[in-house]
Amino acid sequence: ATASGVAGSECPMGECSQLEYKVAMKVKLPYTASEFDQQKQVQFVKAVAEAAQVPVQLVRITGFSELRRRRNSPARALLAGSIQVDVEIATATKAAAEALAGSEELKAASLNAKLETQLGVRAEVLEAASISEINVDPTPEQEGSAWSRWPRAELPLSALAVLFATGTAVPWRALCE
Repeated sequence: ATASGVAGSECPMGECSQLEYKVAMKVKLPYTASEFDQQKQVQFVKAVAEAAQVPVQLVRITGFSELRRRRNSPARALLAGSIQVDVEIATATKAAAEALAGSEELKAASLNAKLETQLGVRAEVLEAASISEINVDPTPEQEGSAWSRWPRAELPLSALAVLFATGTAVPWRALCE
């Protein structure tokens, strides 16, 4: 088993149905928001999954935004040509989340090795990995969210896109349980 508590590149029967914790982190990528298109998002998710040694189904981008920096005048904000990407990885247990958050896999060196392969870029970790519980009682705004309850049948769209774009084979039963 890996730090995620899930062995191999697929979720074995029963192990992914009870995802209770998530590891969240923020990274800086050298793209503008418009450059970080669906294809780059898919590649980013795959790189994070490879670095963390977890199935892509467990990784999702929760948001991204352009970073701004100030030059010369405090009143004039200019684009730095980079974005902050918020990413989360689901785990079955708190122990697995703690192991993953504290592992070398989510440090800049390991993450950058995978990002260079997938996207040809390097990231800067803006906020180190932190652990929290997955919300099991969603607010009305979260009700339709794939993360409000994380059964395998509600895989994040980014993970599905990775599966289809990369041709990764996942047993149909693993997706439906």
